[in-house]
Amino acid sequence: AKRLAAASAALREKAAPPPPAAPVKSSEDAGCGCEKPTIPKPLPVPVLEDADEVDPCDHHTFEGEEAGPVTEGEGEPAAPCACKGLLKYRRAHCLCGAIFGTFVVGHLLVIATGISPAAYTQNCQALDVLVKNFRIFEIVLVLLPLTILLLSGLYLLGRSGLAYHIKRCKRGGKMRHFLQRWSAVCLLAFLLFHTATFSVWGLHTICKTTGVQGLERYEAGSLYHSVQPYESTLAGVRHFWAAIPDLHPMNVLVMAFYLLGTLAFAYHLPNGLWTGTVAWEFCKVSEARRYLTWPCLAIGVIMATVGFVAWAAFTILPH
Repeated sequence: AKRLAAASAALREKAAPPPPAAPVKSSEDAGCGCEKPTIPKPLPVPVLEDADEVDPCDHHTFEGEEAGPVTEGEGEPAAPCACKGLLKYRRAHCLCGAIFGTFVVGHLLVIATGISPAAYTQNCQALDVLVKNFRIFEIVLVLLPLTILLLSGLYLLGRSGLAYHIKRCKRGGKMRHFLQRWSAVCLLAFLLFHTATFSVWGLHTICKTTGVQGLERYEAGSLYHSVQPYESTLAGVRHFWAAIPDLHPMNVLVMAFYLLGTLAFAYHLPNGLWTGTVAWEFCKVSEARRYLTWPCLAIGVIMATVGFVAWAAFTILPH
């Protein structure tokens, strides 16, 4: 009987549930008499600043809006980002860029007809007559937008710099913004070179007003002559250095520079249209990613194709 009672007691001890564990006191409640269980805090979610889904400028304020969100631990609203002050310059740059970009697109389409010298000559002569009769359009649609475009672009470029790791403010990913700034540098260098050599406002004006030695080539005009459009364009691009052979490294360098400027424009224009719609608040960043990415990409591909045909017509496919 004693052995049976001992066996029954042992079975009951094994079947009984274990006693509850004593609650662990947190470091904050060490001096408190109560006993509270410690609740683990959730881990912070890492923020990927370079992810396309992140919009780093949602906190920005524009004209007519209230100040930024209240910073935790402070009673004052957070100061808006410094790029708020650049909004008017960005809008002016985008607007003038769209106007001047339209002119450049038409310019490339005409040059692309250079694969047929007769068609190119006819188109250029028709444009020359149009420009001479309507000089006001050249000033309003080309010179004025170009001036504002250059001034605002240089200011924005000076504020942003050319480094890769800078804050992007509703301009897409960091790589896109990086390429946009560097393509602007390429376009600026190309525009200065092309205007200086192919426009009467360039070296021809300098030679005529100052009489500088070494510019006798531009004394009669620019490298482009309306009497012989195809021949003069070919000489200015493929035979820029007339005293040396066509395929001399110096002439090849000039042709490569023209190709670089064309491709830089093919990237800069559609990407600028994308960011311009956001700068003018025609759509939000998420909507621009959804509805404008592929159309702008198509514009870039078309411009690169047209530009390459225009470049090849006077470099590798001359008649």
